[in-house]
Amino acid sequence: VSVYRLMDIIIHPPGTASFLDKGDQYMIFIWAIVSAIIYALAMIVMTSERLREALKQQLNELALANRITDNALREQKNFLTMLSHEFRTPLGIIKANVDAIFSASPMRDNFTKESLNRITNASTRLTSLVEGCLNDEWISNAVEHGQLELSKLDLRQILSELCDEYRVNFSCNTATPVIFQGDRYLIPILFSSLIDNARKYASTPDGVSVRCIKQSDQILIEVEDNGPGIPVEEQQHIFDKYYRIRNGNKRPGTGLGLFFVKRITELHDGEIEVEQRNGALFRIVLPIAGDAA
Repeated sequence: VSVYRLMDIIIHPPGTASFLDKGDQYMIFIWAIVSAIIYALAMIVMTSERLREALKQQLNELALANRITDNALREQKNFLTMLSHEFRTPLGIIKANVDAIFSASPMRDNFTKESLNRITNASTRLTSLVEGCLNDEWISNAVEHGQLELSKLDLRQILSELCDEYRVNFSCNTATPVIFQGDRYLIPILFSSLIDNARKYASTPDGVSVRCIKQSDQILIEVEDNGPGIPVEEQQHIFDKYYRIRNGNKRPGTGLGLFFVKRITELHDGEIEVEQRNGALFRIVLPIAGDAA
């Protein structure tokens, strides 16, 4: 209507007239402008209202999602608490029976004695893990958020006990304690994951070796196996979350072990690398404790 009125004014120019002239021709022009303004305002109000309703709906959905997440986290915590309690009982029974066997009669068979020692060490480590980790959702707080409880640890003793438990070769360039500042729950998990991974891919049961090398300002730990190794093109991805190498797809696993190994190493200001030799060699470099250098 406004365009039509403009063309009419151009073709038939009026005489003297004011903008607010109340003639029929000008009223059409004025009402068209007023209508356009009202329509624009109505569209703005309607759009704002729809956006407000959409935002309100999204806020409600977000609040519902938060409630669901809180419930899930609460259920997870309850599950971990229940799991921790359920684990303590069988582990306590295992340890109690092993202690009873030790005290009942002297061990004349070295193999039996070594087997019972490994059972004792494994049950003790698992009990410590359950008590210290599951109760506080440790894997989320410690690994994902970098919350550590540091204390002085003897890496030589930890590695020796783990290697005895997994029955792999262990060597160290010193007979004295190798003191390291680390988390007493996460450090055993770090090396047990590496050793278990090496045993999984080793060609022979005795094809895994662990070496601890104490230097002036750092500690080198090498875990080597005689398996097929890791292709060069995949070595940069093996520490990614959920990643599994192609030649190991048939072996059980979640793809989280090496991810946590690297994460725990970095949380302790260390470095990890992998090399291809006769098999795979993982090398971890950790800083030595300040007053033990």
